[in-house]
Amino acid sequence: MSEYDELYLVKNPFFLGSFKKAIKEQESIVLEDTDFEGLEKKTFYLVRAHLALAEYEKAEAALKKHIETVKCKKEEMVKFEKLVQFFIEFAKTGKYDEDFMRDKFEQLQQDPEYRANSRNLPLLVLICYILYSIKEYDCIIPLIYDLKDIDMYGIKFITYWQMKRYDYMQKTYEEIKEFSEDASLTQLIQCFLMLCTGNLQDLTNLLKDTMLRYDKSIKLYNLIGMARMARGQAGAAVKMYSKAVDEFKLKDASKFVGNTDVTDFIYNYLLALKWAEPADSPQIAEVSALLDALEDTDQSGAVQEFEAKFDEACKKVFG
Repeated sequence: MSEYDELYLVKNPFFLGSFKKAIKEQESIVLEDTDFEGLEKKTFYLVRAHLALAEYEKAEAALKKHIETVKCKKEEMVKFEKLVQFFIEFAKTGKYDEDFMRDKFEQLQQDPEYRANSRNLPLLVLICYILYSIKEYDCIIPLIYDLKDIDMYGIKFITYWQMKRYDYMQKTYEEIKEFSEDASLTQLIQCFLMLCTGNLQDLTNLLKDTMLRYDKSIKLYNLIGMARMARGQAGAAVKMYSKAVDEFKLKDASKFVGNTDVTDFIYNYLLALKWAEPADSPQIAEVSALLDALEDTDQSGAVQEFEAKFDEACKKVFG
């Protein structure tokens, strides 16, 4: 990485899914009053962390505080406020202004300087999130293929994942490793790449090392469970999922509605149980009820991508 990233301590837990830690870390980061771009990015990560936890009021409060305390040009503030409000509304409802979306997409597509302006990173993230949600994967890559930013590498990787372009996933991993080898997202992408390509032998150890190096998170525990299921070790996956449910206090589903990491985790926990336990197991009923309480959240690509692979792997073991 060519220069020090003042938001490094926020980004590491953020990309691992440790959103509460990311929120706490940003409190200790003090930027210059004139660093408007840095202040916008700091607020943007804070808002996104709250949105990931379905804390919509806190996300709006973070934006309001930014507006009240940052003294940049009025037109820049209005632009940032509108964009973040747009992002919050999209996270809450899944709806967006199609005219705004179309205009910004065309501007980013047709104006290379506008697209490359780091001040427009939040806009790019938003546009890519929307395109990803409506499965317009082919539209994402031309917007970000040459941008050197941690967010862009992450988006590019999961887009290639959905396109099943494992060759470009490998290339993206090599690019982000060169850009920031120590970033948690770099190690997370390596883990996903190993899982996608079936390189499972050392994956569990790498995931445990990632936890020790950065932080425990539901996302990492879920990946360990997925790796164990892919190797036909459904019983071991169940033990790990059960322990993590207690550790992260996931039984109160009302606190996690809107958190896709939790929904994916519980879905895979149920999948492991169905392969490892009898159909009338009380555990299956309990976890099914927990998943039902989270049913208004979407399953992410992780669940959909690997369910068939897990099914095939476990059938070989359990018949």
